[in-house]
Amino acid sequence: MNAVTGPGQLVRAPLPSSAAAELPDVTEQSLIDYQRIYHTGIRVPDLQVAMDELGPVLGVTWATPKHVAGQPAWTPADGQQHLELRFTYSCEGPQHIELLQGPVGSIWDGTVQPGVHHVGVWSDDVAAETQRCLDAGWT
Repeated sequence: MNAVTGPGQLVRAPLPSSAAAELPDVTEQSLIDYQRIYHTGIRVPDLQVAMDELGPVLGVTWATPKHVAGQPAWTPADGQQHLELRFTYSCEGPQHIELLQGPVGSIWDGTVQPGVHHVGVWSDDVAAETQRCLDAGWT
């Protein structure tokens, strides 16, 4: 197992035996089929700074950043919104890294809680996948 402790610092550490015993049993009932992951979305406070710092450390290059003035987003607290969003994806894959920079106070705000925000998966039936997650207690 590897852990990134800071810019350019990668530490290799074994998984403790007590933690290995606590790993969940992954079956067909798992909510996420890890073979279908497209990307991991990471909130950042400054897109360009994150690209400059993370690209060399992770050994990736970035697609041209995109800017969307009114990206649709829905949250239980605020309902449907249209938010400014700047983002990019790593060119390398097959699992890509997405960097997101959104407005302060939004679900994409990386100034207060930067880091992994979501995992994007391929789906043949988004409505059914969404209902399956809701039925399992996800919000």
